[in-house]
Amino acid sequence: MTMEQQLNSGNGIPLYDSEIEMRQHLASLEMLSIHTGEPVERLRRLYETVLMNFKRVSTVKDFLPIIVGRRVADIIRERRHETS
Repeated sequence: MTMEQQLNSGNGIPLYDSEIEMRQHLASLEMLSIHTGEPVERLRRLYETVLMNFKRVSTVKDFLPIIVGRRVADIIRERRHETS
């Protein structure tokens, strides 16, 4: 995936405002992968969807990697609970 593709969401709207922000979110995604045992590739789409939703309503974006990571972990946990 090229840098330009990573900086933009699937609909052409910028997902990350900078390369630094993108790296912060990728680090969060990697930690989430370790925590949940799910591959990064499988989590990426869910993470980026949650991120887009939070970015639309957030005025302070500094804590988004933490907030989005927690929300995605909650979703994964809920899905596992529903299937068990």
